[in-house]
Amino acid sequence: EVQELEREIQAQDAQDASRQSGVAELRREVLAEAERTKRNLTEVESALAAAKAEAATAQQQLVERKERLEQELQRVTADCDAERREFERKIQAERQSCETLRRAAERRRAEQQSTYQAALDGPAQEIASLEGSISEIQQNAELEISSLHQKSEQLRSRTEELETELICLQEKLARSDREVQESTSQLNLVKARNR
Repeated sequence: EVQELEREIQAQDAQDASRQSGVAELRREVLAEAERTKRNLTEVESALAAAKAEAATAQQQLVERKERLEQELQRVTADCDAERREFERKIQAERQSCETLRRAAERRRAEQQSTYQAALDGPAQEIASLEGSISEIQQNAELEISSLHQKSEQLRSRTEELETELICLQEKLARSDREVQESTSQLNLVKARNR
C-alpha cells in the first residue's frame, strides 16, 4: 500500500511537472507574442509619425504655394488695373487732343470762308494737315484700345489659371488633412486592440 501511494505521488509529481512545463512554455509564448506586438506597434507608430511629418511638410508646401499664388494673383490684378487706368488716361488725353485739333480745324475753316480765295490755299493745306493729324491720332487711339483689350483678355486668362490652380491646392490640402486624420484613427485603433 505504501508503494502504491508512492507511485501515485510520483505520478502526481510528474503531472505537476508537466503542467508547470506547459505553463512555462505558454508563458514564454505569451511573452514572445507580446514582444512581437510591441515591436509591431512601435513600427506602426514610427510609420505614422513619418507619415504625419511628410503630410505636414506637404501641407506647409501647399500653404506656401497657395500664398504665393494669392500674391501673384493680387499682383497681376493690380498690374492689370494700373495698366487699364494708364490706357484709359492715354485714350482720354488723345481724345482731348483730337477734339482740340478738330475745333482748331473748324475755327480755321470758318475764318477762311470769309477771306479771299487766293489766301485760302495756305490755310487749306494747314487744315488738311490738321485733319490728317486728327485721323492719325484716331487710328493710334483705336490701336491702343485694341491693345488694351488684348492685354485685358490675357490678364483675365492668367487670373482664371491662377484661380484654378488655387482651387486645386485647396483640394490637395483637404485631402492631406483627411489622410492624416485617417492615419491617426488607424493608430488609435491599433493601440486600442493591443491594450
